[in-house]
Amino acid sequence: MAKAKAIKIKQSLVRLDDFNEACASIVALDDVPTLLEVADKARALKTYHGATDAGRHAAAAQLVAERRLATLLGEAETQSEAGSHGGRGVKRSQPATALDKRDAHRIRKLRDVPMEKVQEYAKDQLEKGKAPSRTKLLREAKEAKREKERAKNRKKIKKSKGKKASPAGTFSTIIADPPWHWADMGDADQLGRAKPEYDTIPIGDLENLAPWGKRVSEFADKDAHLYLWVTNRSLPLAFRLIEPWGFRYVTALTWVKPSFGMGNYFRGQTEHVLFCVRGSQPIKRKDVGTVFHAKRGKGGHSSKPEEFFDLVESCSHGPYLNLFSRRERDDWTTWGESSC
Repeated sequence: MAKAKAIKIKQSLVRLDDFNEACASIVALDDVPTLLEVADKARALKTYHGATDAGRHAAAAQLVAERRLATLLGEAETQSEAGSHGGRGVKRSQPATALDKRDAHRIRKLRDVPMEKVQEYAKDQLEKGKAPSRTKLLREAKEAKREKERAKNRKKIKKSKGKKASPAGTFSTIIADPPWHWADMGDADQLGRAKPEYDTIPIGDLENLAPWGKRVSEFADKDAHLYLWVTNRSLPLAFRLIEPWGFRYVTALTWVKPSFGMGNYFRGQTEHVLFCVRGSQPIKRKDVGTVFHAKRGKGGHSSKPEEFFDLVESCSHGPYLNLFSRRERDDWTTWGESSC
């Protein structure tokens, strides 16, 4: 029966006279070998027909088959885990098929995209005369998810305005981790790579930043330290903030991350902290170098290591202010998402 379904679907793909029926038949399949056969046939037709309607239809059918395959692989893994009792580490089950491990990994990613969205995307691409792409679909889905997170953050920040009164007095030490805006660096389109999940702020708004209605310079003591976080790509923007915020640049600290990140040219493994001074505030100790190794913070992407705060407290005097903070911290005044 499964073989007959595969033959019927392959015939539909060859004729391309009823694409919607072919997709419906693919979605109804419930065994991995048959789906692999369909996906392989669609891939072959896509290659053979190239940039033609036939090739684009084959690409769409391949995508739908892979999404259905992702569901079946997930079900197989769930059953494997449920059937394991007291074993050390459950391995993902690999069906006895010709499915390449790398392909299996990529196909599994499609689980995060509902089948309805996959078919909508495929039809949209076909209507535009384009070939549907698994990579592009996953990229768009990831960006849509991140935009939801940005929208949540915008709501939080909007809700928090006026919720906390401006802190009294000034601060001897300020940390800032600004959400640098991609367009300010000529990177409005980063092809979905390494785009942040939080909302970003243009450099002009950062220069005139006014937490609680007051400019950053108004929160700094006449003798104060500023620790300004910046990525390699955003360094030119960071130097634009120092003077408007009332400080002068002294040196840069470099955080070496435990793993490589993404990058358009070189893969990033470091971030920097521009150490800036107002007045003549000395540091507490003289034995600290400009490079430190530490794990990422517990807040996920872009979160900073806990060791950094220990370093700051050992080198600079309080009271402390943390701008663009994600969470509250004992003995610190925070402004940002944590203020919501």
